[in-house]
Amino acid sequence: MSEVAARQSLRDCVESVFSEILSRIETACVGFEAAVFYDSGGETVDYHSYLDPFNTRVAAAHHGVIMSLAEAQARWLEMGGVKMMEMSSPKCDIVNIALGDGYFVTVIAGPGTIDDKVIERFQEILVSLKEEAGI
Repeated sequence: MSEVAARQSLRDCVESVFSEILSRIETACVGFEAAVFYDSGGETVDYHSYLDPFNTRVAAAHHGVIMSLAEAQARWLEMGGVKMMEMSSPKCDIVNIALGDGYFVTVIAGPGTIDDKVIERFQEILVSLKEEAGI
């Protein structure tokens, strides 16, 4: 049995169409841990995650602040907006993607697992999320 098939996502609420779309991101990234869809206030809309649900929501809140501050700073500096932010550490890779209308997705995966090809696949999958959300 594959590792993906052996794992079961952790949830604290009923799944929505958004969580189903977010689950597709897992197929694009070895080492996938979580994908969270949230608003500019860091409020989670939905997620697909192998992390504790509380920690998943905290990650959205944290990255919501980071993305909102980065966007505000870019506008203040008249540099336009922020479309994406990548972070890497010895413990994980994180990519934050602005969807528009104040909505974002953050993907958390194992270290060294998110590259340009993976991000391109994320972007393809997120088209469905944006359509479903009306963004």
